[in-house]
Amino acid sequence: MKVALQPTDPAPTSAEIEVAPALAGDDPCSAPGAHEPLQALPGETCFDFVTHAPEGVEVPFEQQSGEAYHDWHYAIPWDEDAVATRFGAVLDNAEVNYQWYVFGPPRGRAAGTVGMFVTGTTLGSDATLFAHWARSRCNVVLPDGLGLGLPHEGTVLVMRHMLHVTGEHQRDASALRICTVPGASRSQVASTTVLGTESLNPLEGFPPGLHTFSGACTNNALEAVEIPLVIPHMHERGIRLTLDIMSSDQGRAVQPLDAAFEPAARSYHVFDSPLVLSVGDTLATSCTFDNDTESNLHFGQSASFEQCHAFAFTSPPRALEHGTLSLLGMINACW
Repeated sequence: MKVALQPTDPAPTSAEIEVAPALAGDDPCSAPGAHEPLQALPGETCFDFVTHAPEGVEVPFEQQSGEAYHDWHYAIPWDEDAVATRFGAVLDNAEVNYQWYVFGPPRGRAAGTVGMFVTGTTLGSDATLFAHWARSRCNVVLPDGLGLGLPHEGTVLVMRHMLHVTGEHQRDASALRICTVPGASRSQVASTTVLGTESLNPLEGFPPGLHTFSGACTNNALEAVEIPLVIPHMHERGIRLTLDIMSSDQGRAVQPLDAAFEPAARSYHVFDSPLVLSVGDTLATSCTFDNDTESNLHFGQSASFEQCHAFAFTSPPRALEHGTLSLLGMINACW
């Protein structure tokens, strides 16, 4: 095991949608050991990106009670041709970690830098999101033959959303673990495309009750795009994620995914056969929320706000990127 930085829009109505047979396989988070720290398999090399104090990697990070974003910049530890096969958390103090965004290669910070109480956005840094972990989610394991493209210049930025309400400071040395193999050992390489929407009735927010919001991504590439895996992400009041493919030439919609979302047991979906977006097809991603509070909810970084994201692994890499603006700063969104 190697350790980084150690010495070294409304959704379509049901009448408009042809519901396809279920394409998503069994819940990968129910597999034995799915929540245990990853161990390197033959041919893999795994790297840990450890939470630490600004004083150095040997000092655990101290998080005060409440909610905050902090970020860590790490030197890239893997070989130039490496791709990821799996990633997950190695939790030292599970109570304080809410979610982690993993970017590369952002501009403006040197490896070893710790940013305290940052805004929770990477706007202006040209950062590309390639991995995400949230509380209660298991390890993400790519299908056989698929590798996830990794940054090979600059730094790796891990932005950690820390949250606890114990009233006391908590120490933490949790790590993100990424396992890699040489790219030549995989027949297909994917990148991460952020689907969904950040427009959750932005001026007023959405009131108590059930509400669905959608974002649409059109394949404007010169070839078909495959999506073998998708990771839903909402906060505490998300209850359902649906994907609908609108065919450009047949004028009909197919719904390959309609799945409950559980904030206390976050999982992801690996399709038995990759979703295929032909040239001109549009993929609509819809999130349904149950606002059981007494006030309107808005989009935002806080766990008391909401988000509608689906992190899709897409091949060929970067084929769906349109330069869409994300308020969280990543430049690889499509909606």
